[in-house]
Amino acid sequence: MLNNKHTFKRLKSIRKLIAVGLTTILWALSAQAVCAQEPQFMNSDSLVWDTYFFDFMPTNGKHRLEYESQTEEIVEFITEYPDKLYLVTGHIGERGKELCLARDLSLARAIYIRNWIKSECKNDSITIVPIGLNCLSPYIKNATNEVEHEQNRRATIEIYNPHRYKGEAAVKVELAIYRALMPVLEYSKLDSFYHELHKLDMNQSKSGKYDQLAAKIRKEWKKLRK
Repeated sequence: MLNNKHTFKRLKSIRKLIAVGLTTILWALSAQAVCAQEPQFMNSDSLVWDTYFFDFMPTNGKHRLEYESQTEEIVEFITEYPDKLYLVTGHIGERGKELCLARDLSLARAIYIRNWIKSECKNDSITIVPIGLNCLSPYIKNATNEVEHEQNRRATIEIYNPHRYKGEAAVKVELAIYRALMPVLEYSKLDSFYHELHKLDMNQSKSGKYDQLAAKIRKEWKKLRK
């Protein structure tokens, strides 16, 4: 755990980097980095970088983070605390044009960032799970203008917190973690969880049912992480 002195020093350092554009990353070729709030920092188990939004810039037919050189603080923190479970969650806006590419795009954002961080950390034991959350967890609900839509097209880098997501988003997070930790070829239980999720989606069940399923999946992957 971080002591108070270290926590203050770390938070001060993060705030300094925020001034030049650290934290959350966005793949939206027409969007610019937009204004942000302070990062959510309560303790070493609930740190979330999710306040700035970055372009992915085209380079020789590929994409790279426009501000990769400014993410040293994230890499430093993750390297210093390799035992934590880290998530990179990709998000899209709610407009119809993006919904057509929803799953691939939100997950693609998360996978790119996860791979980049892993390459910088150079520690194979660090667990960073990429998750595509589509538009299940908007930064701004019911966005009405372009600036708000841009803020919903984002990715977050965070330490796993079981209370951060609710409903279907929580199930997606827990499924992704379980899939990442699950031994190769042991897919029967994972398939059963996907089947339960499909039934909930078809029946349009209330969020409470999703949260129950999320807790059930969480219990299984925690056995694997012991």
